[in-house]
Amino acid sequence: MNELFKTYKNVFDDKTERAVWWLITHNKFEGLESPIKTGKESNVFSAITKSGERVAVKIFRINSSSFFKMSKYLEMDPRFRHVKSLRSVVLTWAKREFVNLA
Repeated sequence: MNELFKTYKNVFDDKTERAVWWLITHNKFEGLESPIKTGKESNVFSAITKSGERVAVKIFRINSSSFFKMSKYLEMDPRFRHVKSLRSVVLTWAKREFVNLA
């Protein structure tokens, strides 16, 4: 199998690595520390900000999970439009989780 298409530990595919790198280079945190929790669709890691604050970083496993149920929940939520592609479902789901935390 070509190295470009592998996913490290079912979490770090190429796009995820680039997204984490973007967050680090834009001073959102200094880097991932260690896994906190592993679930069906995502993993949560601890990270440290430049000010020394510990934050949680949730990374969805887009390439190795089934998100059929997520799309059904999104269809029922009037705040979010219906999405078709797997990546769109996951990104919309992450936005929904963030809005629900606020």
